[in-house]
Amino acid sequence: MGFPPRELLDLQIRNRADQQEPDWHKRYAVRSGIEGTTCEVPHGHGMRHCR
Repeated sequence: MGFPPRELLDLQIRNRADQQEPDWHKRYAVRSGIEGTTCEVPHGHGMRHCR
């Protein structure tokens, strides 16, 4: 078992704390909508196998 470098651990802790903020949830709501749309195209419409 290994441990990440201290800088990476500090970054993860800071990011996890930021994810508890309401502003972060507002920004992520926009991203999740875009992610869902881009995921729908190849999976829902078979565009991965289209020429």
